[in-house]
Amino acid sequence: MTHPANLAAGLDRVRVILSTGAPLERALAMAEVNPTEITEINARAILAMALSTGAPAVITTDRLRKLLRDDDRASQEVQTAISAPLLARKIVMAVPGASVVLGLILGFDVLPTLFTTPLGWCCLAGGAGLSLLGAVWMRRLEARARRHVATAGLWSELAAVCVDAGLPLQVAMSLADEVFVWATRAQDLMRANANAGATGNASAKANANARSSLTAIDEGRRSARIAILAGVPVGEALRVAADEQRARNHAARLRSARELGERILIPLGACYLPAFMLWGVVPIVSGLLTESFVR
Repeated sequence: MTHPANLAAGLDRVRVILSTGAPLERALAMAEVNPTEITEINARAILAMALSTGAPAVITTDRLRKLLRDDDRASQEVQTAISAPLLARKIVMAVPGASVVLGLILGFDVLPTLFTTPLGWCCLAGGAGLSLLGAVWMRRLEARARRHVATAGLWSELAAVCVDAGLPLQVAMSLADEVFVWATRAQDLMRANANAGATGNASAKANANARSSLTAIDEGRRSARIAILAGVPVGEALRVAADEQRARNHAARLRSARELGERILIPLGACYLPAFMLWGVVPIVSGLLTESFVR
């Protein structure tokens, strides 16, 4: 199960089976939900923690179902926000080629100028180079807009599962540390495999993820300490902290997706419009000047 909505549907079946009094491990097997085959890293980590600590199955399952549906809804919102800029990107990438077609429609000898004259060769090379640069540039902008912290709130969720299982807070935090480190490394590996060959500063991304992870852990620990001092349930405080982290992450994702529409104007002006001039306008002007001198 790879899609959050599909996994949530599987957990719905698990929840029904749990209501009959079956243990979590048996309910997962009966619902055909194999924790080792789950690719959604948060769900896999939380289920693994619940199974190993004996946390209350109903609470864990209900919470996980909510998280998966919230994540699916957030991803749909981001995709909706990013769809218009992606369409604009496709249109922009066709601009240089459209300039050649426009010149032919207007009756100018664009192709002979481009392919048989030194000036045309320079225009071809320059336009192709600018188009390639623009494509790489916009691809990086899109990747940046899609980037997010997939494990936002996970540490607090893991610690809350351990607390629900009745473990001492220090033990709960230590276990959460171990599983969280595994989850972040697994997520980084999955992202690296998915982006193999893509451009970008992998080291900078890894450092940013590490800083974000440390911040998430610090926030979770602080929430647990405040809960103890205030005399409120630690598990609930940890889940509130997790919700806040996910909300901030979602807001950042939406902001990046909406800003993409403005950012793609930069490669448009710096790369594709000059390529338009080189492939379309320069050959037309060259042809007109040549005809004028010949006459």
